[in-house]
Amino acid sequence: MDIKAPTIRDVAQRAGVSTSLVSLVINNRPKVSPHREARVRAAMSELGYVPPPPSRRRGPRLNSRRPTHRIAMVMTSIDTVLLQAPVYTDILHAVADATAGIGKSLTIHHLMGSESTPETSTALRASDGAIIFGRPLRGPLWRELQSRPCVRVMGLVDQVGFWDHVTYNNAAIGRLAGEYVLELGCKTAAFLGPTVMSESLDLMTSERGEQFRLVLENNGVRVLSSGNERFITRTANRDTVNAAKLSEMLDQLLANAHKPEAIFVPGDQLASALHSMLLARGIRPGIDVHIVSVNNERILLDHLTPRPATIDIHATKIGQAAVDLLSRRIADPTLPRSILVMQPTLVRGDESEPAANEASASSPA
Repeated sequence: MDIKAPTIRDVAQRAGVSTSLVSLVINNRPKVSPHREARVRAAMSELGYVPPPPSRRRGPRLNSRRPTHRIAMVMTSIDTVLLQAPVYTDILHAVADATAGIGKSLTIHHLMGSESTPETSTALRASDGAIIFGRPLRGPLWRELQSRPCVRVMGLVDQVGFWDHVTYNNAAIGRLAGEYVLELGCKTAAFLGPTVMSESLDLMTSERGEQFRLVLENNGVRVLSSGNERFITRTANRDTVNAAKLSEMLDQLLANAHKPEAIFVPGDQLASALHSMLLARGIRPGIDVHIVSVNNERILLDHLTPRPATIDIHATKIGQAAVDLLSRRIADPTLPRSILVMQPTLVRGDESEPAANEASASSPA
């Protein structure tokens, strides 16, 4: 007996909505609330419903207009100061290069929050798709972007949303750092970063620190913490290391009965400052105290001797993958939602290339 394929009516009944609303979701049309869209997509997944190809559908569709060969990059809730960090500029350059590589132009728009501007709205209407760089979408921007193919880059994975997502395995950063310290044979280590998850960036930093701690404590290594101290200060439109606070914390760690033999810091800017402070105290980095950092920002690390170990999140590959995924989404808006999670790799001290396998990704969601 043949099993009847699920229909759009079956999806509507399972989700508790009208068939017209299911049609809006299938065709990526705006004016659908995030909650209802999530219910519809969940019903489609549960029933195994596959929408017909665009050419066989009724009503207006997302790709019914001519391509403009433009991509809009919208940065949401990202402070312009943060964009000065080498890891962020690597992503921007990768997106720009990859966009040019597929024959499209790139426009960049900065928003503080989810409130769109007339300029951004015009740019989105004139684009084939959008790349979102920053915090998850909410409010008016959410609704506006539902009419476009959309890919988000960086940040913690969003399980609910209409956009595709390319990011890195944040928890793996802490695990890699912990495993490296274990390999060094250290008996005591320290983590310099906030441990309370209160803001977007703190969520990521504290998750790294927690994974670092778990790996080491489960193997009998003592882990010291800086509590909720933050060692980066905003001054004159720049993020700088708070040298006084970092120096004070370092002295506290070194005065401990169990001095740390390795220190994990959440960024290469801190690693560079910590390296200098250790030398000033007659402590040899990489010998007396090992430094483990994050991002592999060469401009910050390559001048240090010895060069500290760092975890490479592969920012350039993330930017390239975002454009590739968006290109596929533009060609076929009916593809299932994809979440690509790049796996970070360890770059050992004084090494220029990852010591582990090349960056990999898991997909789709």
